[in-house]
Amino acid sequence: LNAVNLYLTTGKSYREIANELKINNSAQIARWVLDYRENGEFSFSKTRGRPRKEPNLPLNNKKTSELSDSEQELSKIQKENLRLRIENEYLKGLRRLRLERQVKENPDLFNTSNDDSSSPSKYS
Repeated sequence: LNAVNLYLTTGKSYREIANELKINNSAQIARWVLDYRENGEFSFSKTRGRPRKEPNLPLNNKKTSELSDSEQELSKIQKENLRLRIENEYLKGLRRLRLERQVKENPDLFNTSNDDSSSPSKYS
């Protein structure tokens, strides 16, 4: 999830992130990002290989039923917040790419020069 988050928030390439996180296969990050875009954070909950001997052991040693309602709500909100942050960064990247493409396709539309030669002069 860290690699996917870095890709969606920083605009770095798959190869740069793979080098930064010491992952040998940058294509693996591309697959993770694609899975995340299709299935959200549920794409990382798939289990492969041999099942655990004690499959019902939670990672934080507290069962969900033992968590108070406020702790459960906080956990739910934190997960949603992370998902929304990643989605927001992804949409910002799309917007940036769309603007860059528009500038390349029609540079006159985005020309910010102060050349007023096309407008009539007051003093002529």
